[in-house]
Amino acid sequence: MRDIPTKQAWTTERPTHPGWYWYRPDRHGQPRVRKIDEQLFVYDAGIAECGILNRPPWIDEEQWEKAQRGINLDGEWGGQLEPPA
Repeated sequence: MRDIPTKQAWTTERPTHPGWYWYRPDRHGQPRVRKIDEQLFVYDAGIAECGILNRPPWIDEEQWEKAQRGINLDGEWGGQLEPPA
């Protein structure tokens, strides 16, 4: 008998581990797949970098605020997506 995957729930908690995740800007937004790398950089479908989830220690708070203007990753997240077995 095969294991049946459980349905994942959307959350506003940002991912803390590398991998592939669903992302939508809000509950009515179109879901998109986002890749999170080992440094928690976020890529839109693994192609273009679109932001960083958490401020790296080498970037001071003022630089961080400037870098994040126009980038909103405060939507809803689903995952981590696992490859099929």
